[in-house]
Amino acid sequence: MRKRRPARRGFIIFFGWRKIVSKRPESPVQTVCPACRQQSKLLAMQGRDWFTLFFIPVFPISGAKRFVKCENCQTCFEADIEQLRHKASMPDPRAMQQSIALYNTLRESPKDSALLNQLLEMYAGMREFDEALAAGRHFPEALNASAQCLTTYGKVNLAANRPREAMNYFELALAKNPRMAEAHFYTAVALISSTPPDPQQAIASARQAQALGYANAAELIRQAERMLNPGPDAA
Repeated sequence: MRKRRPARRGFIIFFGWRKIVSKRPESPVQTVCPACRQQSKLLAMQGRDWFTLFFIPVFPISGAKRFVKCENCQTCFEADIEQLRHKASMPDPRAMQQSIALYNTLRESPKDSALLNQLLEMYAGMREFDEALAAGRHFPEALNASAQCLTTYGKVNLAANRPREAMNYFELALAKNPRMAEAHFYTAVALISSTPPDPQQAIASARQAQALGYANAAELIRQAERMLNPGPDAA
């Protein structure tokens, strides 16, 4: 009787590729982020595609692509960290002259919310937070008449490390316009930045911003969720 040969057993090889992102050794730049317009650290990063075998990186299949990431809103930029550092360290006399002219114009139209909002953003861009806060106090009618102006003023307070005060202005903005996605988003940022932080409420605010289509809300939700569940590797 002929013997049956044993069946050959095979196995499946899982392979593919994925991008691995890591920090570069350069120190971060402390400046105003072009995306979220907040005083933040811009981190030097790099990403490289790797060939994976059984989901384990084996060897790189692309060169390292450098970029910069905002620590606050997680937005990434194709930029050189040293150029950003040089730009952040240089004063902008033209912007200061423009802000003075804008302030004088606002004195003639103290109820002009759009003009005040422009001035606040200009001061924030120069990191002149005390000047921006003073402008809001000097023109209260313009400030309180606009949800956008209140939101910008809240962001200035946040950049000046005053998260509790910032939340008060975001609350006033949302009372005027409950669909102000920007105010919901930065309420979440303020809740995370407070001492102690409140990630649970931050998630609720960030979800409101996400429902209204605000960019980067999903990343902020993940950041707050990591604060709630830091995982086994957290220090």
